[in-house]
Amino acid sequence: MRRRYQARLSGPMRDRLDMIVFLEPVSSLGRGRRPEDSSTVAARVAIAAAMQAERQGTPNVDIPAGLLDERTGFDVSVRSMLDVRGRQLGLSMRRLHRAARVARTIADLAGSSLVRQEHLDEALLHRPKELRA
Repeated sequence: MRRRYQARLSGPMRDRLDMIVFLEPVSSLGRGRRPEDSSTVAARVAIAAAMQAERQGTPNVDIPAGLLDERTGFDVSVRSMLDVRGRQLGLSMRRLHRAARVARTIADLAGSSLVRQEHLDEALLHRPKELRA
């Protein structure tokens, strides 16, 4: 049923999704871990938004591809890893730039001024995948 529902989304509509996050049922969540409350998450998001405004004057979603460099926290090693991952996964430049912007946001939410490999890998885990029949 899930596959049929996803197939109803047209290609152009799916192309506008920057990330997809699958959620586990509540019963299978770790019982020993306390979830963050909404006010804590809201504060972290506000700090990340302020970091973006200070760094580049715009939200990460609006960063031009040409600014994905040291100015926005992408050092040479991470940009190289981005290229390698893009080739390994067969990503278009558009998808690669979207994944980079999501990685920048993940780094901001973690309070990091630099995008690290783990931020990039997490962003790539959440990328929209092509539907398979």
